[in-house]
Amino acid sequence: MTCAPSEPGCNAPYLPINEALLALVRMMARETARSDFATRRDGEVTNG
Repeated sequence: MTCAPSEPGCNAPYLPINEALLALVRMMARETARSDFATRRDGEVTNG
Protein backbone atom coordinates (compact mmCIF):
# COMPACT_ATOMS: atom_id res chain seq x y z
CA MET A 1 0.00 0.00 0.00
CA THR A 2 1.25 3.47 -0.81
CA CYS A 3 0.50 6.80 0.78
CA ALA A 4 0.10 10.25 -0.67
CA PRO A 5 3.10 12.54 -0.02
CA SER A 6 0.72 15.06 1.55
CA GLU A 7 -0.36 12.59 4.24
CA PRO A 8 1.21 13.12 7.67
CA GLY A 9 3.84 10.52 8.42
CA CYS A 10 4.25 9.50 4.80
CA ASN A 11 7.82 9.14 3.62
CA ALA A 12 7.63 8.56 -0.10
CA PRO A 13 10.93 6.85 -1.03
CA TYR A 14 11.01 8.11 -4.60
CA LEU A 15 9.26 10.75 -6.63
CA PRO A 16 10.01 10.97 -10.38
CA ILE A 17 9.89 14.77 -10.27
CA ASN A 18 12.91 14.80 -7.95
CA GLU A 19 15.06 13.05 -10.55
CA ALA A 20 13.90 15.42 -13.29
CA LEU A 21 14.54 18.44 -11.09
CA LEU A 22 17.99 17.19 -10.19
CA ALA A 23 18.80 16.63 -13.88
CA LEU A 24 17.67 20.18 -14.67
CA VAL A 25 19.81 21.64 -11.88
CA ARG A 26 22.85 19.67 -13.07
CA MET A 27 22.34 20.83 -16.65
CA MET A 28 22.03 24.46 -15.57
CA ALA A 29 25.18 24.19 -13.43
CA ARG A 30 27.08 22.65 -16.34
CA GLU A 31 25.98 25.41 -18.72
CA THR A 32 26.87 28.08 -16.17
CA ALA A 33 30.34 26.61 -15.76
CA ARG A 34 30.84 26.51 -19.54
CA SER A 35 29.69 30.09 -19.90
CA ASP A 36 31.96 31.23 -17.07
CA PHE A 37 34.93 29.42 -18.62
CA ALA A 38 34.23 30.94 -22.05
CA THR A 39 33.99 34.43 -20.54
CA ARG A 40 37.30 34.01 -18.77
CA ARG A 41 39.01 32.66 -21.89
CA ASP A 42 37.76 35.58 -24.02
CA GLY A 43 39.16 38.08 -21.54
CA GLU A 44 42.66 36.63 -21.37
CA VAL A 45 45.57 38.35 -23.12
CA THR A 46 47.95 35.95 -24.81
CA ASN A 47 51.58 36.66 -25.53
CA GLY A 48 52.33 34.79 -28.66
